Amino acid sequence: MIFDPSAPVMKVEVPVTTRLPLSDILPVVAMA
Repeated sequence: MIFDPSAPVMKVEVPVTTRLPLSDILPVVAMA
């Protein structure tokens, strides 16, 4: 998994993904 808190992209994605189930987060992270 790519959950690097120092990555500016993740800082933007985290608030969005927290509203989605894991089944929706994983495909997005894989495509990122």
